[in-house]
Amino acid sequence: MQTVGYSLAAMLFLFGIGNIVNTAFSSAVERRREFATLNAVGMTDRQTRPMLFAEGMYQCGAAAGITVFLGFPAIVFLIRTSMHALVSLQWQAGVLVLAVYTAISILSCIAIAGVTKKGTPTEQMQVE
Repeated sequence: MQTVGYSLAAMLFLFGIGNIVNTAFSSAVERRREFATLNAVGMTDRQTRPMLFAEGMYQCGAAAGITVFLGFPAIVFLIRTSMHALVSLQWQAGVLVLAVYTAISILSCIAIAGVTKKGTPTEQMQVE
């Protein structure tokens, strides 16, 4: 039973990582024209990177808050009611998962900053 639980947790962890990366890159691709317009009117890379970083950290913080305040209590409630057993979650595992998600958010923001800056602003605006 413990192996099944760890397998499910690993799958959810990988799905979470994929979700973070997909959200970040989809946002950047959809907003490529907006970034080009901002560059055309004078926004520099030093201003774009902190904006992307702040957006990524906002998404990561929102996901962490939802996980901590809704996800963990829901898991404990569901396990207690379905198995009629006392359950305790180890907080170290939750902190580790949140730290990894935060690191992946930071790395994806750095990668996005490189993806959005290719060519002149005029060439960036023509990309569909």
